[in-house]
Amino acid sequence: MKDEPRPIDCSRAEGLFRGLLEAAPDAIVIVNQEGIIALINSQTEHMFGYGREELLGKNMEILIPENLRDRHIAHRTSFHESPHTRRIGRGQILSARRKDGREFPVEIGISPLETEDGPLRISSIRDITDRIIADEAIHELNRELEARVHQRTAALRMANENLQKEIAERHRLEHEILEISEREQQRIGQDLHDDLGQRIAGISYMSRVLANQLSADSSPECTSAEKIADLLNDALSLTRSLARGLHPVSLKSGGLIAALSDLAERTSDIFSVACTFTGASENVELNHPVATHLYRIAQEAVTNAVNHGSATGIRITLFSRPDETTLTVADNGKGMPPPDPLHKGLGLRIMQYRSDVIGGSLEFSAPDTGTGTLVTCAVPETSCGH
Repeated sequence: MKDEPRPIDCSRAEGLFRGLLEAAPDAIVIVNQEGIIALINSQTEHMFGYGREELLGKNMEILIPENLRDRHIAHRTSFHESPHTRRIGRGQILSARRKDGREFPVEIGISPLETEDGPLRISSIRDITDRIIADEAIHELNRELEARVHQRTAALRMANENLQKEIAERHRLEHEILEISEREQQRIGQDLHDDLGQRIAGISYMSRVLANQLSADSSPECTSAEKIADLLNDALSLTRSLARGLHPVSLKSGGLIAALSDLAERTSDIFSVACTFTGASENVELNHPVATHLYRIAQEAVTNAVNHGSATGIRITLFSRPDETTLTVADNGKGMPPPDPLHKGLGLRIMQYRSDVIGGSLEFSAPDTGTGTLVTCAVPETSCGH
C-alpha cells in the first residue's frame, strides 16, 4: 500500500506560506477590513522604498497617491461587500506612491483570505513602468513607421503621377509622329500624283506622238521611240501605284473598302501573289483616322506576308457588326517566328501602336488552314464613329 500523504502541521504551513510570499515576483500586501497592513513581503520593501517596520500596522493608503485615496477606499468597501478575486481598474493604468513621493504605474490584483482573526485582503502589486516605456517606444516606432509609410506612399504616388504624365506625353508624341508621318506620306503621294505623274503622263504622250511620227516616216528610230513610250507608261503606272499606296484612304472616293481593294490589286500586280479582298456590301462607317490606321495595319501585314513569310496567297477581309469592325489579313506563308521581346520588329510595334491609338485589339495567330499567319484587328463601335 502506498503511504498516505502526511498533513502539514501549522508551523510548517506557516513557514511554507511565508516562503511562497517572499518568493513572489510582485509586491504582496495583506490588509484587514480597515485597510491596515498586516503582512508584506520583501518585494514590497524594494518596490516602495519602505522598511517592513514602516508599513506594518499602517493604513494601505500610505502606498496610494493622495488624489486616488478616496477612490481606493470605495474599492476596498466594494470588495468587502462582495469578496472575490479580481483586478482593480481593468483596462486602466493605476498609480502607486513610493516613500520618496514618486508615483509609478502598477497593476493590482486582489483576493480574499478568510482567517480566524477575520477576513483579509491580499493585494498583488506589479510595477509596469518598463512595460509602459516599452509600449510607448513601440507606439513611437509605429508612429514613425506610419509617417514613413505615408511619406513613401506620397512619394510613390507622386512618382506614379509623373510616370503617367511621361507615358501620356510619350503617347502624345508618338501619336503626333504618326500623324506627321501620315501627312508627309499623303503630301508625297499627292505630289507624285499631281506633279510627277502629270509630268510623266505629258512626256509619255509626247513620246507616243513622236513614235507615231517616226513610224509614219519609216524612220529606223521608230522602234526605240516606241520602247521609250512603253517604259514611260510603265513609269506612270508605277508612280500612280506609289501615290495610291502613300495616300490611300479618301472617304470621298470609296473610303477604306476601296483602298483595301486597291491594295489587294496592287499587291497581286507588283508581287505576283494571289491577293484578294472581301468587304462589306456597303461602306463601313469609320472616321478618317480609324480608316487610315486600319489600312496601314493591313498594308504592313501584307508586306510582312510577302517579304518575311514568302506567302503566295493573301486574303484581306473587312466586316462590321453593330458593336465592332474587324480587319483580318490571312496568308499561307511560313508563319510568325517565335516571339522574341528583345527583337520585336519595328513594323509589328507600329501595328500594335496603331491598334492601341484607335482603341482596338490586335492578335496574331494561325489561320484555319493551319499554315501561315492570321492578323486580326478588332475596333469597338465606340471608336469607329465620325
